Amino acid sequence: MFAFAIFYLPVAIFPSMAGVFRSIQSMRKGERNLISINLLLVSMLTPFLPFALYREPTGAFRMLSMLLLTWLLFSARYGLKRAYQYAILGISLNAILIAEFF
Repeated sequence: MFAFAIFYLPVAIFPSMAGVFRSIQSMRKGERNLISINLLLVSMLTPFLPFALYREPTGAFRMLSMLLLTWLLFSARYGLKRAYQYAILGISLNAILIAEFF
């Protein structure tokens, strides 16, 4: 359980919480577009997924790649360099996860 917390907190939980806050913040500014709505929906979906999905590397890869790709789109749309760098870090951690289990 501790190993899952070490991996999934920085890659899944923190980006999903930040995605909710950031997308709501952009919508309050009046920028209601599909990228902001997509980030909000994907970020709100992540904490409610069953834990069994996180235990399987292929299921975790599918879920996390969806979250990280929406972060890439959002950061490219609004020019957020730090979010872009964290999304690239998350994608590389996903690649390591898949390579380790297969």
